[in-house]
Amino acid sequence: MNKSEIESTSRRKAVKTIVGGVTALAAYNMMPVKWGTPVIEQIFLPAHAATSGEAICSEDAIVGTWHVKGNKTENYVEDTVTLLASGSLTGDSVTTGSWSMSGGTLTLVMNWQDGSDSGQDTFTGTLNSDCNSISGTVETLYNGDIYTDTFSGEKL
Repeated sequence: MNKSEIESTSRRKAVKTIVGGVTALAAYNMMPVKWGTPVIEQIFLPAHAATSGEAICSEDAIVGTWHVKGNKTENYVEDTVTLLASGSLTGDSVTTGSWSMSGGTLTLVMNWQDGSDSGQDTFTGTLNSDCNSISGTVETLYNGDIYTDTFSGEKL
């Protein structure tokens, strides 16, 4: 290596050092004096995440015959019900009934008569992504008492 090549390399190193120092100083001066909680104004989901989430079922997917079965120990609940397009339902021992849906949650209200016994079952559950099965809680009003337990159901 000759003397001019050595001086050229030394100058390059000196310039790199000066530029790096100036950049670091500029970045330091741009930083806030006190850090605060960041404000998030928008969130963008990746394409695969934007399509997942709770099930949104159409009325056409819900209408039909369902078999629901509670996990009751004192007052076991099991029925086959048909959800009608009008928001009403019929069943084996159902005298009147209705159903409603909000997002992925389906609610069935069944007033029933079985011999001299009568009561009301209210099923509230989350539909699966295919809209053909449900699980949640059931409240049974029977002789003035309310019994609560879990249930599951599937579309037949």
